[in-house]
Amino acid sequence: MFQTQNQFVRLMQGRRAPFGKMLDRKFIGAAHVERFVGAPEGNYESVLFKTAFEHKNPTAERVIAVKQPVGWRVIDYKIY
Repeated sequence: MFQTQNQFVRLMQGRRAPFGKMLDRKFIGAAHVERFVGAPEGNYESVLFKTAFEHKNPTAERVIAVKQPVGWRVIDYKIY
């Protein structure tokens, strides 16, 4: 889980840098999740995208966000 926005930005830069520039992103879908591995029961949203990068064939990206008292906070990001 990310503690600060800066931690999240650094992680994203490290994970995505090898793929180059993002060329296209399409929303695939979202699902409400109450249980997420490694996290307490809560109000989560799993969002899936089909994304094309400069140096990687179209792939899937998944973002997990948790509902906060004010807005949402991203707690996980994966590229498949």
